[in-house]
Amino acid sequence: MKRFIVRALLFLLIATGVIVLTHWLNSYLIRTTAYRVNDDVVTLITGNSTLQYGVNPKFIPHSDNISVESEPLFMSYYKIKELLKQNRSIKNVVIPFSIHDARKVNDDYLNQLDDAWKKELYSRICFLENPIPFTCLKDYGVNSVLYGEIFLRDRVFPNFFFISRRIRFSNNNCAYLSHIGQFKPMSLDTAIYVNSFTEEYIDAAIKYKFFYDGIEQKYSTYLDSIANLCTHYGTRMIVVNMPMYPEFKQKISNVYKVHYYSTISRLLGMFDVDFLDYSSLIQDHIYFRDEIHLNSRGAELLSKKMASDIGGL
Repeated sequence: MKRFIVRALLFLLIATGVIVLTHWLNSYLIRTTAYRVNDDVVTLITGNSTLQYGVNPKFIPHSDNISVESEPLFMSYYKIKELLKQNRSIKNVVIPFSIHDARKVNDDYLNQLDDAWKKELYSRICFLENPIPFTCLKDYGVNSVLYGEIFLRDRVFPNFFFISRRIRFSNNNCAYLSHIGQFKPMSLDTAIYVNSFTEEYIDAAIKYKFFYDGIEQKYSTYLDSIANLCTHYGTRMIVVNMPMYPEFKQKISNVYKVHYYSTISRLLGMFDVDFLDYSSLIQDHIYFRDEIHLNSRGAELLSKKMASDIGGL
């Protein structure tokens, strides 16, 4: 019995040592391959796919676009927090908050995704150099079991993805991980373009986007958090209402529009924030990928306008 206890304790000691070692290794690899904002970047652009496809940093001097598909505002907050701490030369932070973001579905975004998408989003959290504490996430419906699984896989157990990435890439020219993101030019989709003039397409898009009735209450609170963060670092926060099909915008219920502009008014009244309303800037469908995403031609048009507007702030 004594020998069994000794062997069990020895096994636990070795296992603990391995876990500590691999956790340290993962943390080291994440830290040394983490995205770093270049010293000349003045305007940081981050958010969801509307900015990822819609704002080309090529046309905005000293800017970088690190938006990524399906990024909720609370993830943007922690990403901005980490990057502002690294680089004090950033003077502008551009984030999206559009009329369709006023939907209640955004409050429970993580809860309504399937496990595959949840794992993808939770992995983005764990891939940050300083992972977000679970206590900050539980208010957003983050499942503790699933979060623990992702944390163990990405931060504790051997992560061969990071090991191979460290070997293959230098820090300055690697393709960044999905949690950081980068501008993605989208070509004109002929099939969508041809059909997007129809009333049936617009009605279907409205039904899909506004399937769940109700107004968000929690999602926009992270606008306040980001505004406070920018104030702390002396950075200007710029909220953008992104372009959308004019027919799509027209058919959005006024309930959402009233709530949206009320939220924006409250934000502007409380903080030193700039608001750029581009929702009606582009009318021609040829500049869109779909009802809320621009293609590369639309991104060029919007980006040049945004560069001018930011330069005038």
